[in-house]
Amino acid sequence: MKVLKVTTDNVVSTVELVEPHWKSMGDEVGGHFERVNPRLLEKPYCFLCNESGLLQELPINLVGSVMYGFLEHGQPIVGDIIFMREDFGPDGPDLFGLSDDDISYLLGSIAAIAERVVMPVPHERGIKQ
Repeated sequence: MKVLKVTTDNVVSTVELVEPHWKSMGDEVGGHFERVNPRLLEKPYCFLCNESGLLQELPINLVGSVMYGFLEHGQPIVGDIIFMREDFGPDGPDLFGLSDDDISYLLGSIAAIAERVVMPVPHERGIKQ
């Protein structure tokens, strides 16, 4: 299952999650995760972040914070994040990997954020365009 990861230092990369997926998701965000529906992304996209990242004093993830809308409510997103699709599976709502089209869309959204806020342009590593 392919996902898009954005680190706190703005490195963007594709990551292949291995079975069991829930464990791989936690490994990528550094612990137990929570799903976030960012205000600046259309459904079915969401991202996962470390659910106790604030308590662990992880660094701010600027991309995640802007997409989440932290300027309106004051809660930043901290730690690394991974973007996924949320949709209905055979057992109800579930998380799914990304297609190449999904990744292109998300990269465009991240680039738009980089143009609007003062931040270094994200590094792309392992992403074919």
